[in-house]
Amino acid sequence: MPIRGTIDLMRLNSDVIWAGAEYSNLYLWKYALNRASPKPKTNKPVLSIPGFSGPEFTLRPMTNYLRKLGFDAQTWGMGTNKGPKDGRMEYIDELADKMMDKIDRMAEESGEKVSIIGHSLGGIYGRELARRFPDHIDRVITLGTPAHLDVMRSVRSVNSLVGMLFRARTGAHTQTMVQGENGGLHEMVTPPPGIPLVAIYSPYDGVVTEDTTAIPPEYLHTSDGTPRENIEIIASHCGMVVNPMVLITIADRLLADVDNWQSYDPKKYMPCGLRAVSKGFFPAPISKDMITLPENVKAIALA
Repeated sequence: MPIRGTIDLMRLNSDVIWAGAEYSNLYLWKYALNRASPKPKTNKPVLSIPGFSGPEFTLRPMTNYLRKLGFDAQTWGMGTNKGPKDGRMEYIDELADKMMDKIDRMAEESGEKVSIIGHSLGGIYGRELARRFPDHIDRVITLGTPAHLDVMRSVRSVNSLVGMLFRARTGAHTQTMVQGENGGLHEMVTPPPGIPLVAIYSPYDGVVTEDTTAIPPEYLHTSDGTPRENIEIIASHCGMVVNPMVLITIADRLLADVDNWQSYDPKKYMPCGLRAVSKGFFPAPISKDMITLPENVKAIALA
């Protein structure tokens, strides 16, 4: 096995084992987590989308947690996220057509816009749904989701074993998916205009690197003041949807005031004796010096 393949196998195995520990911690700290978490004043609708190859039931712990807090949390209702067949970007439009009625119904029943939480590839879908239904979407929160893409960087940043699985399930190579003859994922890098976007990512992600999952500085500041925020949390990729630290962050950001957006402060949810160590769980978000967009992607962003 090539050196990279061996390293990626170790990274992926470690990520899955870590995710199991995060799942156990969720049940160990469930009572304390529910008590400490912020509660919505209304039954705010939240739609969650699984990551690539993620069965829908993997979202159940997160949706159950949000429901107990008072959110109307639902999953996308389409089962396992198998990715776009043959890497066709038209799949995004087909997905939007299938989910239009559900999003419209959730917004109508609650009288509020729908918030979307997308894990990994599900976050890309979430951003695109917000782009297509801006009148119905309140905000998008992505978990370990690529926030900018170019062919070479994406091929290197994605775990090679995940790339092999992607090719087996969709019939398309990662490079084909990103580039695309008629438009690929690299054209979906700009956040949906006017929609608040929060990117939660980990420096120890075993599937995709953090410099790809953080929102680039070029997109963080908008002329109309639309909130954009990077939040770095120590977590696995596979376990983000069950990590207690990630869940309480999601609940907080779902309730953040769009008109008076304040950066996430994890210390307010930490017991007094642990506030000093919050930096250990929430390092500083990725800085401008650590990430810059490739020129071809900047051109798309400015177009």
